[in-house]
Amino acid sequence: MSAVEEFELAEPDDDGGAPPPRTGRRRASQPLPWILTALALVGIGAANSGPVPISYGAGSGPDIGLFDLDIRTEPSTVWTTELRFPEVVLAEGDRAVVVEDDDGAGRSVLGLDLANGAEVWRYYDRGYTCTWGTSIGCVDSPGSPGAVLVLIDISDGSRHTRLYPRAVAVVATEDDAVVIQASDAPSESVALIEADGSERWRVELDVVEGTTAPFWTQLAVVNDRVEIYNTASSIEIATGAVSPITRWTLHDDVDVEIGSAASPELVVHTPVGRVPLQRDEILIPYDDDLGGAVALSQDPTGRLIATLRADGTELWRMPSSHDGCRPVARLQGALVTPCWGETAERVVGWDLRSGNELWSLSAPTFALAATRDNILMLNYVEGTLFALDPLDGSQDWTAPLRVDDASNLVALSNGVLLSTHTSVVRLLWDR
Repeated sequence: MSAVEEFELAEPDDDGGAPPPRTGRRRASQPLPWILTALALVGIGAANSGPVPISYGAGSGPDIGLFDLDIRTEPSTVWTTELRFPEVVLAEGDRAVVVEDDDGAGRSVLGLDLANGAEVWRYYDRGYTCTWGTSIGCVDSPGSPGAVLVLIDISDGSRHTRLYPRAVAVVATEDDAVVIQASDAPSESVALIEADGSERWRVELDVVEGTTAPFWTQLAVVNDRVEIYNTASSIEIATGAVSPITRWTLHDDVDVEIGSAASPELVVHTPVGRVPLQRDEILIPYDDDLGGAVALSQDPTGRLIATLRADGTELWRMPSSHDGCRPVARLQGALVTPCWGETAERVVGWDLRSGNELWSLSAPTFALAATRDNILMLNYVEGTLFALDPLDGSQDWTAPLRVDDASNLVALSNGVLLSTHTSVVRLLWDR
């Protein structure tokens, strides 16, 4: 059994009585976090600077979304752990943190040993409150007078607990914690509690969806800020200063900055520099030429359009019979698009300059990850995993993978953690 200790947080001013019903709360109209999902398909952007020559191969722009492995050989399976509707949320040190859903009634948060997949610790998150910070932050009995903050050590599952009446969410920030506390007003109190129990700051923000448990809020620690995604609010940890979120994390070390409604822009910040994109440009999840010579957008019917970034000259427009195609990768001058529509599902490779079809593969597929040379694809009907060459559509290997339709992947230094509806699998590639 995990050790349970108490950490010293100051009690909020509260008489401990039952809170009155909260009715008639109005939700402010705010940007929602899933706009990033839309940005992965259809972006908005600013006009960019000077001309860029057309180039073959990887092009001149930085890459995003690619991981540094050679996946042309079939991986070995290190372990498989059977779970119910799992999702891998992070891997840190020698632990993987996984959420196992209880069919809507609650969920369990687990720590798995990365070496063998064995369960090291488990916490039942009945109220769907847990967040992923420097430790796992959860709330027992959220919103009630008896609400308890629970901070869980990722390595061994040991728990530090503290009564905090009417708390609905908590996220750990190194040795401190940021707590959201329900109130009778149309907003909540958000406070940073120091390790010694003192309160550094407190602000009032409307940051929680729902009036009864389970409440819904999305908290994350990003650099020196706590970000609350469902209301697009950012709070400086040091000062409590509140500002709107304008930059969203897309991949490790890659942020997307969104302009205002009056001046819509999409700027991608990468480790090698700032890349502005054109208005209505598509942001491709796996890309070795971000902001390069060819820009992609969509017409009102959903067909892809390729234009020269330098002067806007249209290079090609996808045939109307392919209006169900959406790009997932631009690699080595080839554009890869899974396609849906009246015909059978398939994945198609296109020449980025000419728009000519390079190859086509009839298969219902989902792109899980990509390197500079291959795309890790899932055939979710046949239940197979394979590496796809973007230039000719060939498959270097195919391996069985028991899966229904969707999965989740977290990259490791030498492989990946992959979750299906029934298990978590660790795959290993030799470097």
